[in-house]
Parts: sequence; C-alpha cells; structure tokens
Amino acid sequence: MGNQHIQQRPLIVYWSWVFLALAIIAGIMGLSGLAGTATALSYVVFLVFFVAYLISFFVGRRPPPIG
Repeated sequence: MGNQHIQQRPLIVYWSWVFLALAIIAGIMGLSGLAGTATALSYVVFLVFFVAYLISFFVGRRPPPIG
C-alpha cells in the first residue's frame, strides 16, 4: 500500500504543473483583453453551428426520394 502512494505522487505533481500553466495562460488572456475577443468569437461560432444543426435536423428528416 505504501508503494502505490509513492508511484502516484509524480502524476499528481505533473497535473499540478499543467493546471498552473493553464491558470497563467488564462490570467494573461484575461488581463490582455484577449478573453473578450475569444468570447465574442466563440459566440459567433456557436450560432453558426447551431443554425447548421437546425437546418440539418429539419432537412435530414425528409424521406428519401423514391426513384
């Protein structure tokens, strides 16, 4: 049981460094104004894909042509 705890510690340290890097990147984006631009861009992309989903939903429900 003690060996398992020793083997998991490097994995925990790895993930702590990953989340630290992500937090630093998010902080830089928030302070530089890039976050607002990314939010606006993601909103536009969401709307485009949602409209495409609605179109494909209604067009895809038609029965196939007989011929």
